[in-house]
Amino acid sequence: MRSDFPLYTTDYISGVMSLRKPQKESLKILEEIVNSVQLRKGMNLNAALGAVHAMYPICSDFEREFLSLTFALATGVGKTRLMGAFIAYLYTQHNIRNFFVVAPNTTIYEKLKKDLSDNNSPKYVFKGLGCFSALPQIITDDDYREKPISLFESDIHIFVYNIDKFNKEDANMKKVNEWIGDSFYQYLSSLPDLVLIMDESHHYRAEKGAQALNELHPLLGLELTATPLVTKGAKQVPFKNVVYEYPLSKAIEDGYTRTPFAVTRSDIDFYNFGDEALDKLMLTDGITCHENAKRKLELYAANNSTPDRPIRTVKSFMLVVCKDTAHAAWVEDYIRSDEFRDGAYRNKTIVVHSKQKGAESEANTRLLLDVESPDNPVEIVEEKGVSANDSLAHSNNAAIISVGYDASGMKYEPQFFYDDYTIVVPMNYYINNKKHFLSLMYYPNEDNGPELTLYLAHNSNKDSESANSTSWNLTANTGGYYGLGLFYKAYDLRSVISRYKRETGFFENPPVVKIVANVNQYSMKLDDSQTEEKTYTVTKKEADK
Repeated sequence: MRSDFPLYTTDYISGVMSLRKPQKESLKILEEIVNSVQLRKGMNLNAALGAVHAMYPICSDFEREFLSLTFALATGVGKTRLMGAFIAYLYTQHNIRNFFVVAPNTTIYEKLKKDLSDNNSPKYVFKGLGCFSALPQIITDDDYREKPISLFESDIHIFVYNIDKFNKEDANMKKVNEWIGDSFYQYLSSLPDLVLIMDESHHYRAEKGAQALNELHPLLGLELTATPLVTKGAKQVPFKNVVYEYPLSKAIEDGYTRTPFAVTRSDIDFYNFGDEALDKLMLTDGITCHENAKRKLELYAANNSTPDRPIRTVKSFMLVVCKDTAHAAWVEDYIRSDEFRDGAYRNKTIVVHSKQKGAESEANTRLLLDVESPDNPVEIVEEKGVSANDSLAHSNNAAIISVGYDASGMKYEPQFFYDDYTIVVPMNYYINNKKHFLSLMYYPNEDNGPELTLYLAHNSNKDSESANSTSWNLTANTGGYYGLGLFYKAYDLRSVISRYKRETGFFENPPVVKIVANVNQYSMKLDDSQTEEKTYTVTKKEADK
């Protein structure tokens, strides 16, 4: 610990930087871990992991060859600002002077350079801090080739680089440099206090990128992402080194991000529409709602703005989620055509999906990052539909104890009820004093085959665990108290089965329905190590046919 910055506690840094609640909590966690683990190169990672796991049981593996911690914060909460707080804390309290910030692509790289260096920008990450005798020196591009690092003015160095700059064998960073006497890459790896900050860190889990980061031999790794998932084959596996998670549902609840609203109709018979006609109707309904919101926001700003208290117009935009890239291409062509609002949105639409490469991806990413700016013409954002794994990770925030129940000779299980379109699902879950929402979700872009797969999502407005221990004796009681309850939920599957038939080409109803749920008998939380995915099969019984 340093003694020349006694004022710069985490509370002080949070105050002068006006940090939001999740940023403050992340900074506190970093302080607790760094003060509990003796940071040094070559440290015993097993011992460090044991200490971190004891404090934050969700963290079970650093997943890298150095101590690396993930802070999973929803997009829009302020991950870049949190970077600045991390740097200020480690510099003032632990005398760490070298930071390497990694960006996943050129667009975010340019944004990070500006946010870390331009002290006239409203998004300057060190705004409010007075701990630097000279502003932190931002070293980017080929700066290291122009003069020795020791000649840069500040005593704190922040290296900002795109991952592609150094994860290739022939990268310039790995070539011998006359100013350094070795490669820049080797120079960085030899620094005793290099802290690696990984923005959008889910991009650096592939073998080559991960190895390039390991070879930097940092003292500490800090990972920031809104998507703590890594793709392995057809599955998405959660990070194992998360120490703090603040999902989108909490960000919306706490008012840090916009609340999305889905456009719905109550007076529609899906049997009267083909796929294309239904898509056109939904897009027309969506753009009508968007235009109404846009007019109301403009009117509010005009009526309430004064010379002394000007109010800027908040920009409205519409998000269209498509089932796959081919569908996204059709939607884009239709929105840009004269048939849709006489071509009014021809130049106001962008498409974003994972198959975009190179200049197209960078250009759309730039527009997407700046979509809320009044100077950005984009009003419609299309993106490829999410998979079940993606959606469950973001729409679930509480586990289910079990689907069905078996006790005292009585077996309760999911079953069709009354007809081929109604399914009744008995389930156990912890109840609390907030609302519970249990939804069956269907993903048409999945290959369902002859079986229909549905995903049971449980959302609760309360994130904490139940106050009661798990006692199966409580299961039969459904009173409104803290504890367990056996509940029945009935779901009408008519619209789902209709879409299923269109997607698969089958004429008959699915003979089997599979219900997939995240199950945990011991906790409401999904991030508990005992949460497991279970599949429950529902078939039409002979007696019901």
